Amino acid sequence: MSGADARSFLAKTWAKLFTRSVPRFGRAAVLGLAALVFACCRTLPAAADSGTLGQLRDEVRSPSSSSSSSSSGNSSSSSCDDDDSFLGSLVGSLFEGIFDEEGDDGSGSVLWHMIIAPWEIPHDLAGDNFQIPAYLPKFPYEPHSNDPDVPSNSPFTKCWGGHVRGEYADNFDNVSRIGGRIVLEHNSRFGIDSECNYWRENLGGGLHDQLWTGDVNLVFRFAQNEHLAMRSGLGMNWLSDPLRTDNGWNFTYGVDFFPRKPWVLSADIDWGRLGARSLFHGRATAGVTIRHAEVYVGYDYYDVGDISINGAVAGVGFWF
Repeated sequence: MSGADARSFLAKTWAKLFTRSVPRFGRAAVLGLAALVFACCRTLPAAADSGTLGQLRDEVRSPSSSSSSSSSGNSSSSSCDDDDSFLGSLVGSLFEGIFDEEGDDGSGSVLWHMIIAPWEIPHDLAGDNFQIPAYLPKFPYEPHSNDPDVPSNSPFTKCWGGHVRGEYADNFDNVSRIGGRIVLEHNSRFGIDSECNYWRENLGGGLHDQLWTGDVNLVFRFAQNEHLAMRSGLGMNWLSDPLRTDNGWNFTYGVDFFPRKPWVLSADIDWGRLGARSLFHGRATAGVTIRHAEVYVGYDYYDVGDISINGAVAGVGFWF
């Protein structure tokens, strides 16, 4: 049997198994996803050096200015040494102030509370208590549970919970994004927050550029009540195309606010490094929920080095 005959035989066999084992609506979903992946794979990432995504790729993969200057000569290296000594002195003074328990002016305590204010203040305002297990709702505005194992002052009913989101964003200048995100949390307050985004740019003349970005973070839910859930954590972010994959560290801080049924207001900040450049990603959305389902719109800002991509975003979510 020739190679072409073998491929034809395998294709027919897989087609028969697929039509017999997968329901009709499932087939449509799988075929639609396959068509999207096929369309993405037919784009031409190497042709976009002059486009926005090409510039973003160059920013991430170009040597940082600090590493370039450090290798230029003795004068620049001495400058770097001066910078390092300044930063070292600053960090040393910071920690000395924090842990100086003998100070009469209490400056160490004040400085410490200033540093942890973004976590301490929301926790106190929410009336949260780390001694109580942080149970999770099945969906926003779920009625209080009558389960005797759940604390009477907690509206949350599950040990595990979270939400998934799928969305489309556009900067109205030939760059669009299709993204997905999952937040999975436990009543221990620890969880995983991860997202994946496919970027596509129309370069004209039938050419397109593409790349993928995303992050994965270990988060801790430090404040929650029936109207609020806030999480923060550390992880890594990444950028990938057919040429290579780049990554860096990431800090994330986010909030879901439930002011009044059926509204959900969400905001997230990611800050860190991606390859050779700094990264900042901020977004804010307003959504409407019907039990587990959510529909939302908002604004998304993505900045790496000197390249910024921002625009409107809209999507759907599912809380569980």
